[in-house]
Amino acid sequence: MESYYKQQYFQNNLVTSLKVTFEQIGNKYFANYIVDQKPTYVRTQKGYYNHRILPYFKGSMVSKIEKKDCIIFRDKLLNEDEKTRLSSNSINKHMILLKKTF
Repeated sequence: MESYYKQQYFQNNLVTSLKVTFEQIGNKYFANYIVDQKPTYVRTQKGYYNHRILPYFKGSMVSKIEKKDCIIFRDKLLNEDEKTRLSSNSINKHMILLKKTF
């Protein structure tokens, strides 16, 4: 499915709505994602999404999110206080999921 959309995008055949929220994209991603994955992996990915990614981007229009917003999100994760700070490995996993969601 992902390769189909990439192909459509690069051929300028992909019609997108400018009024799509990040949450809508995330919901669509997980609706398609759970089909091919183990339930425990899906639960882990949804945890990453629901606890840190969605709260940060909730209400954002996808057409307005820029690369700098993703960098600021990453920096926010890196600069959390010691009690809530994630490991570098976990931050990388969050960023990979964010990329997949887009």
